[in-house]
Amino acid sequence: MKRISVCLQLEADVESGRDLALLENNYQSVFKKLLSFIYSHPNLHMSVAFTGPQVEYYELKHPESIELIRELTCDKRLEIIGGGFYAPVFPLAYPVDRSSQIEKMNSVLRRLVGKRPSGMYLFGSVWDPGLTVTFKSCGMDYVFLDSSVVPERHLVYKPIITGEQGKFIKVLPQYRNFVPSGEESISEWLKRLEKGVA
Repeated sequence: MKRISVCLQLEADVESGRDLALLENNYQSVFKKLLSFIYSHPNLHMSVAFTGPQVEYYELKHPESIELIRELTCDKRLEIIGGGFYAPVFPLAYPVDRSSQIEKMNSVLRRLVGKRPSGMYLFGSVWDPGLTVTFKSCGMDYVFLDSSVVPERHLVYKPIITGEQGKFIKVLPQYRNFVPSGEESISEWLKRLEKGVA
């Protein structure tokens, strides 16, 4: 039987960015439970993407979560994904604003978890090849994009390399068609995954 490696990622709820009640609800109902689960399963590795306001809220209201994130990041069990601090639509922003959003997020994450991110999450997977230059100048090595925006001929379940003006970045497609449904058992999901990538 061939081996399948799966990369799991949790993305921030961008809608909750400024609503404190939603931020708290997301923390209690999702993020707190996720951190506990990752901590109690040492063989599980995962990446997590936040918005800047979300991280600042956790730092202010739940500093214990930041300590746990730092520990899991140091143990290489959790990778924090960067991006724009306020989840901007990058192609619509001026290049200087793009860079400042990314650098603000990078410095907050470095201060809180002790590591600068090397990958990015893009709000809505809004992509333009010209972003490659800005992302590389901010130290990004890869970006997550929804598989629906990647040309079908490139969807081979591997990273894709794209370039602009002599700068190159890896694109990691996110296959939302493989997100487990609520009614699906783990064995059913694994069978669907195996069939999909065969």
